[in-house]
Amino acid sequence: MWSKVVVSIVIVLPMVCQLSAPLQLRAGQCPRIKPKANFDLNKFMGEWYVIYRDGSEGADCIRQNVTSNGRNRYFITEIREPLAKGVFT
Repeated sequence: MWSKVVVSIVIVLPMVCQLSAPLQLRAGQCPRIKPKANFDLNKFMGEWYVIYRDGSEGADCIRQNVTSNGRNRYFITEIREPLAKGVFT
């Protein structure tokens, strides 16, 4: 029984460590990020296609539409379309 537990720990522990390696946990506040100089949000308006999103490999086709209500309020609407359309038989 103990040998199974030890073997399980020896196998599972390295896997967990490998999965958690990219994560950085630290106390405190988020870092301050400088805004881009001379950024014109009006040039950013319209439809954008998401080329890559971490963890979305093989996912839907994703588009984002940036709009404004004209009163200094901006909205990002995300549209997802399946890569494969139709019925599989």
